Amino acid sequence: EFRRVFVRSFTSEPGPADLNQIESYQRAMTVRQFMVNELGLDSERAVALGLGETEQLPGPRTTDSPRRNRRLVIMALPEGAP
Repeated sequence: EFRRVFVRSFTSEPGPADLNQIESYQRAMTVRQFMVNELGLDSERAVALGLGETEQLPGPRTTDSPRRNRRLVIMALPEGAP
């Protein structure tokens, strides 16, 4: 059993930062809702976080960088975790 599930969504840097923030939150909420509605995850334990362009992946900037930075990370904290 999990205490909390975090859906963290990120965007790449192109575009206005405020719109990237909104886009990442909407993406995280969509995945959260899918997990609640389709997978039966307890909505009280599911948290959506839109992090926009705040955490770009390290490494050289290439033509592939924007695609790599548009990502979703799902983290589950088990019961008893701090």
